[in-house]
Amino acid sequence: MVFQRQFIVIAASVTVGLCAESAFAQSSLSCPVPNAYPRVVKAADVKAPPAAIAQGISGEVWVLISLDEHSQLVGTPVIQKSPSVILNKAAIEAAQASTYQTEIRDCAPIAEKYIFRVEFAAIKTPAPVATPAATSPPGGQL
Repeated sequence: MVFQRQFIVIAASVTVGLCAESAFAQSSLSCPVPNAYPRVVKAADVKAPPAAIAQGISGEVWVLISLDEHSQLVGTPVIQKSPSVILNKAAIEAAQASTYQTEIRDCAPIAEKYIFRVEFAAIKTPAPVATPAATSPPGGQL
């Protein structure tokens, strides 16, 4: 059986695990949204690099995204690398192309750091096999 490698991105997500105190109490402050969890406003479409597809490379990359109080990205170092520089670069590019909203506590946006995790997985699937069409013998008789 012939196998063809296909490369898909299984997950691209932002994990918020570095906020020390995210438990929100009821606030008497007067602003439209006194407290809000951080979130991804628009996640970039993560593409598997063609070189990684050709080589069947897979791996997981964690990028530390640092946001200022205006939700602007100010840093994207890799904190957990894949075995491939190609995948590390693709994850950084996806993190940088995404937009975020930082945490808001008591009507004040908080500069904070979050984890952007991308998992690239090479999956082998059977290649399509051509099946010959049924043909009739000469003269059309079976």
